[in-house]
Amino acid sequence: MRKAFLLLGLTLMATRFVMASAQSANSGIITFSLDQVSELFMPPELYIDVDFIDENSNRILEALESGVFRLTLSNRGGNADNVSVAILNPMSKGLMLEKRIINTSVKSNEETVIDFPISATIDVPTDSAKLDIKVSEALGYDLNATVGFTTYEFLKSKIELQGVTIIDAGVGLRPLNNNPDGKVQKSEVVRANVTLQNTGVGVASNVKYTITSSDPNVRLLSETGMEERLEGNLNDMLSGEVREISFRLSANNNYNSTAAYLPVYITVKEEHSFGDLASTNIPIPLGKTPDKPRILDIKGETDKLLAQQIKVSSSSDPGRFTSNQKIRDISIAPAGEPIYKDAVAIVIGAEKNSYGVAPAPYAARDAEVMAGYFRNSLGIEDIKVLTNNDVTKNSLSDLLDSRYGYLSRVVKPGETDVFVYYSGHGIPDAGTDGSQDIFLFPYDAMKELVAERGYSLNKLYADLNSLNARSVTVILDACFSGSSRQTVTIESENISNEKGVRISMPQMTNRPWDSNPNFRVFTSSAGDQTSLGYDQSQSGLFTYYLATGLQGDADSNKDGSIQFSELVDFVTNNVSNESRKIRGGAQNPQFFGNGNFTIARIK
Repeated sequence: MRKAFLLLGLTLMATRFVMASAQSANSGIITFSLDQVSELFMPPELYIDVDFIDENSNRILEALESGVFRLTLSNRGGNADNVSVAILNPMSKGLMLEKRIINTSVKSNEETVIDFPISATIDVPTDSAKLDIKVSEALGYDLNATVGFTTYEFLKSKIELQGVTIIDAGVGLRPLNNNPDGKVQKSEVVRANVTLQNTGVGVASNVKYTITSSDPNVRLLSETGMEERLEGNLNDMLSGEVREISFRLSANNNYNSTAAYLPVYITVKEEHSFGDLASTNIPIPLGKTPDKPRILDIKGETDKLLAQQIKVSSSSDPGRFTSNQKIRDISIAPAGEPIYKDAVAIVIGAEKNSYGVAPAPYAARDAEVMAGYFRNSLGIEDIKVLTNNDVTKNSLSDLLDSRYGYLSRVVKPGETDVFVYYSGHGIPDAGTDGSQDIFLFPYDAMKELVAERGYSLNKLYADLNSLNARSVTVILDACFSGSSRQTVTIESENISNEKGVRISMPQMTNRPWDSNPNFRVFTSSAGDQTSLGYDQSQSGLFTYYLATGLQGDADSNKDGSIQFSELVDFVTNNVSNESRKIRGGAQNPQFFGNGNFTIARIK
């Protein structure tokens, strides 16, 4: 069709040229006019946008994980026919690519999406890998690109036996002479609580255990009788996670071994057989109190991966290649001026619950990340951090209670700035007297008894206000709708015992910001919304933008100082926009108080 138009145009031009020549023969001047051709041929002009989509959405291809390199091929020129997109280089160790060549075509001003599925085996190393991509088409307007990405080795688990505790008083137990002493004596029926810990850096998957005795005079007891072995399943154990196995046993009067420990053994196996325990003697002495179990502080290694990005380069035109990877590493808090001469921060990450309530994804890491910002960016030296099973009703009282808590002892009226940060669940509760309250949900809380076992926000606000501190700043990455935190990969669950109860900050019975201009509260969402987790950064969505804001992004006027009002505007706008991309939910942070003060000065 284009050739026909072009031929027609040239014919018309020639005709006009002849006619113009004849008309001007007498003057000796030849003139002609060139009419605009209605459509000119243009060669293709191809552009590529590269994205990487993996199973856990952190954009790093980890061992045993699958992902997709998604190439969006757009064409701003003429039609591109017989387009071939090929992966040229051989695969690195531990990587598998399903296909290497995909043929397609891209019409003018249109685009097409091409997926290259890729997976990593258990043998993949921690490394920087790359894909060399060649895009070729019939007329030779080709492109070459190199896509760099990060692979990460399999994180191995290691199950360790950390000790045992003996209980010889209670239901189903029989202490010697009715005198419980925490020891195993002959003829007693005792309970052994065996402490296991995953001291490796990876998850121990599908953990199963078996307990046996090699001596017929040391019996293992179930609910129904004596057993040759006891078996159980611990499911998955995260890095550093501690589990306790409880069982009953009895050594009869015929047991006469002089060995240091009773002949009771535990075997633990996990799905990938890394760090299994093979028939390990449980350290249960006869007639002596066992050593206290030791718990190690295990730091995972995956946080360091969050700074990695997909990097796209090309050997032809760099302007024609882009990447969607934009996630910031929030684990590194920038250095700031120590503008708070006398300040204290309480940082809480209540991710887990001992009564089976759905966890708050990434809440523990939220607390660890924000502690770094309080320390490095705000210059606060006195920081108390509680995460996971350390977040109990009593431990919160020990820090926050106005009568005897830590803050009551260290806050100097009129001089100390107080910061409280909490990430975790918040559960609303309407009292029978008409009071409106929200409860922070510690590790030992029960949703059925939230008013007794949770930690009241009304009490928290009243206690903080009574300190008469120079200022109080409360930051809450928690929803108050009675639903658990959801992410792209994790569904929300109802965790409230009061269905339909919705309480927002303006409805709270205690509102100190109304009368105290130095008391402020910044929450991650409205009362009827769910606060979201952000899989890409492995943090709360609200906390992610808090961190990036304190990295300098919130400094809207670029004067080197971040006003709290600037931080509020930055976080609110970004969370509101990004939340709509996560399961289509809306999350609108709320601020109460006066934000006209400097929160940080970044060097």
